Amino acid sequence: MNFSYELLQVRASERIAQLRQEAENERSLRQKAKEAFQVLAFARREQRQPASKAPSRRSA
Repeated sequence: MNFSYELLQVRASERIAQLRQEAENERSLRQKAKEAFQVLAFARREQRQPASKAPSRRSA
């Protein structure tokens, strides 16, 4: 197959755009996972010791 420079350049640009989109999607998923873990950690802390019944750290 005889590829012209322009065709290779177009394909490379398309691939770069695809990789950038994949990277953005991964960043978004990582951020969502981080937020989910924070919510889960908060829920676990609340389950072990509800804030209303938790002693103040200053008085301990």
